[in-house]
This record gives sequence, C-alpha cells and structure tokens, in this order.
Amino acid sequence: MKPLSPPPAGLTILPATATAAEISEICDRDGGVIVRQVLSPDLLARINAELEPYLKDIDPATAYGVDAAGAFGLHTKRLEGLVEKSDAVVEALLDSRFQEVVARTLTWGGEFQLNTAQLIEIGPGEPAQVLHRDEMLWPEVAGGPHQLMISCMLALSDFTEEVGATRIAPGSNRDQSVDSTTLDVEKDTVPAVMNAGDALFCNGKVIHGGGANRTTDRSRRGLSMTYSLGWLKPEEAQTLAVSRERARQLPPRMRELCCLAG
Repeated sequence: MKPLSPPPAGLTILPATATAAEISEICDRDGGVIVRQVLSPDLLARINAELEPYLKDIDPATAYGVDAAGAFGLHTKRLEGLVEKSDAVVEALLDSRFQEVVARTLTWGGEFQLNTAQLIEIGPGEPAQVLHRDEMLWPEVAGGPHQLMISCMLALSDFTEEVGATRIAPGSNRDQSVDSTTLDVEKDTVPAVMNAGDALFCNGKVIHGGGANRTTDRSRRGLSMTYSLGWLKPEEAQTLAVSRERARQLPPRMRELCCLAG
C-alpha cells in the first residue's frame, strides 16, 4: 500500500469572491479548499445565537456512549436536526454558490439531498478524531470513481491548530488505496486554519478528521453541512427530524432537499 506524498504547506485558500467552478476544481484536485468570508458577520452571529440555547444542556461525556468516543469524542458537543431549529442554518444551506458546488460535484444519478446539518464543538482536552473518509457511510458503493457527497464546514469560531482545526490529507481523495488508519495525524495531514466566517469545502473521498484541542479554556465550533446523492440513504433522516409545522414554514427548495412533502 503506497504511503501518501508529503503534504503541502497548507490547503489552497480562495478569496470570498471565489466562484463555484473554482471551488469545485480545487476540491476535485486536493479533496478540500478553504474559502474566506463565506458567512456575513450578520449570518454568523444569527447562526450562533439561534443554536446556543440548545448547546448548554449537552454533556458530551455521556451524550453518545463510550463506544462512540473514537468518532464523536468525550469533550465534543454535537447538535443535529438544525433545519428544525434554525432559520439562519437554512439560509446557509440554501446559499446559491454552495448549491452550485453541490450540483457540479454530485452528478451521478440525478437529484441530490441534504445528508447532514450538524454543529460540532470540539472542547478543551479532546484528542484528534480518528481519520476517515465520509463516503464510508455507504461502504457498498464507496471507493469508486463517482462522488457520493460534498461537505462545507463553516467556521463559527476561529479554527486554529491549537484549538482543533479540521485535519486534511490533501490528495488522498485521488488514491483510494490509502488506508486512513495507517496515516499519522501530524505528519500526513494539514490543519484547515480559518477565521470565523470562513468555510472548508471537502468531498467525501478525502481523508480527514477533527484536530486535537490542546487548550484548557477554548472550544472550536463549526457547522458541518453535507449533501449526498439523492438515491443514497441520508445519515440524518429529515423526515423524522423536521416537524410538520416547521416543514410548512420552510422554503420549497429546502423541503425538496429534505425529501419532505410539498
């Protein structure tokens, strides 16, 4: 099994004016790309304000069970069902540039769907997450030439290496023979260092994981938004997560992406 080539100094960083075509091109090449100032200050503030009340009662040490510690962490808060909880998140999910990136990426079999919208807050003392490829959610079809999913991680707080910035193995998306379990987090990956409001776009084939939070008093908060091919079973069942009352309030396109009745 071939080892990865030494990673570059860092991921490509595009300006806020980057087009969907530019984002998609670099994602196809490297597996991930950072785009500056994807969120306006107003939308960033609204997302944080609308989700904050749901976070205060989450105890990550007991919320997910010991068996999930490797993937979820014992110091990491995760909040799902965000379409139900936040208008600001819906606005981010429907961003026209993001939607174009998704359409350019997920071309195997027609429509795409919302796979997850999840807040991930890595707390102090959390070790690095197990490296993985997101498309392994569907092992029967993973590893082939087609893209199964695309993700956008919005930085809701500053992502520094010390506080647990997402780690990426650039180029691992192009070589499916690389076993993620054989890679060294420090040597084989690079941190996606971002300011609050920036975004990391990744495809489902790239090896990545949450970084270690080596601080004692700071958390790293991100909003992970992923879309998948429409014929795959989504990780998050929006038909169960979204109430009928909430569905009636959603924009028609959001209902379609959540596979909700019109």
